[in-house]
Amino acid sequence: MGNFFDRFTDLDKLRDQAEDLWERSLRETKRQAALGKLRVHLIELQGRMNLEFRRLGQTVWTLHSDDTLTKKNLSGAFDVLEALADEIAEAKAEMTRLTSDDMPAPGATPPPGATPAPGAAPAPGAAPTEAPAADESAPDRHLEGDHVHSGADAPLE
Repeated sequence: MGNFFDRFTDLDKLRDQAEDLWERSLRETKRQAALGKLRVHLIELQGRMNLEFRRLGQTVWTLHSDDTLTKKNLSGAFDVLEALADEIAEAKAEMTRLTSDDMPAPGATPPPGATPAPGAAPAPGAAPTEAPAADESAPDRHLEGDHVHSGADAPLE
């Protein structure tokens, strides 16, 4: 039979573990809420981007139909898209920061059954779980005078 006070140290350990669990769950809940808000914001930004692409397409089509498609007529048409692209990049960077905040140190072994965060590199020797993302870049299209050219070697004038 152990010392009477040993039982209290066990209770203190148990209380400390419960407090630690509470604090970790609170932090994770706040992190998940922030990620959810960012995801909603990102979806809204992408919706606005799609709307602006449609507007730009309509403008280009109208100018083409009127035979007035020139760089001068399109000046300023890309400003909103560029601003939205910057906002989307910032939101994605913040999402990456939030998802990697509680990641284990490099070289640390994750606990059994743990799933890697999105975009995290697989453990050494582990088979990749997803196919690499395809390059979504399309050839640049440039406007020269009244004609549209494809390729990076066709500068705008």
